[in-house]
Amino acid sequence: MAVTLTLEEFKQFHPEVNAPDVVIQAYIDYVQGFINAGVCWSDNMTKIIGYNLIAHFVTLSNGRRVSSQRAPNGAAQTYDLGKEGNGLFATSYGRLAMQLDTCGSLSGIVDTGIFIGAIGGRNAPL
Repeated sequence: MAVTLTLEEFKQFHPEVNAPDVVIQAYIDYVQGFINAGVCWSDNMTKIIGYNLIAHFVTLSNGRRVSSQRAPNGAAQTYDLGKEGNGLFATSYGRLAMQLDTCGSLSGIVDTGIFIGAIGGRNAPL
């Protein structure tokens, strides 16, 4: 069965990720194309990894993500600025997607942050 990612389901999966719908939809279309090219995940895992990839790209396009907040009296916010690495290492969403991808379908996303669109398995060249 083909998995289809939707804007409505993404918003339920990651309500903390805020961006205009048109931006989120553009990344949904991008990730959907990656999925349609062929991945080795079950349908449920495809949704989990797919929505995390979308959140990763939206977060990078926004430049920051609120990672913690305090009470209104001492209002403060901490942002996840993606300083932990490049590519999928840049956000917690990307790191989770990589961790869940046990068969190597994400091997086409290199640590320079460039999505090259290649689909590969465990033995695929980087």
